[in-house]
Parts: sequence; structure tokens; C-alpha cells
Amino acid sequence: MRLTGSLDLAVLDVVLAAEGRRVTGRVALEARVGGTLAAPAPAGTATLSNASIEDFAQGLRISAIGGTIQADGSTLRVAGLRGQAGPGTIAIDGTAG
Repeated sequence: MRLTGSLDLAVLDVVLAAEGRRVTGRVALEARVGGTLAAPAPAGTATLSNASIEDFAQGLRISAIGGTIQADGSTLRVAGLRGQAGPGTIAIDGTAG
């Protein structure tokens, strides 16, 4: 089975706005599940682009967020996930699993 598409993250505002949060940007998805019913083998990629997140109560704003998250079975890989917070940059790269 295969799933591809993109999502405008603003659809999450319905849930987040009640908590004083907002998110913008897009995520492109490509997911697939192989293997068997007894032993499924999930894999896929989510690419985040031109995203931002705000938490009004905390005074937090991270903008220009972009990067890739890849899943392959039980391994999760974060590659080049970056964002701007004030004058600084937040960066996440790594592997789990």
C-alpha cells in the first residue's frame, strides 16, 4: 500500500488555537507499507517546508522551519530539520531505533 500527498498545516489550527498555538507551512508525505499482515514493513518520508509554530502564552515563535523525517521499519531519521528562533537557529539531525 502507498500514500502520497501534501498537507497545509493550518488545518491543525482548529485544535491548536484553543490552546493559544498556531502552526503554518506544508508537509509533503510519501508513505508505504510492505511486508505481510503478520510482519508489516512501514517506510516513508515527511518533508516539512516553510513552516512556523507559535505559542502565544509562552512567547515562543519558530519560523522558517524545514527538513525531512524518514521512517524505515523501526528506524526514524531526522535530516536537516532547521528553524529560526529570534536571532538564532534551531537544528535537529539524528537517528533513533
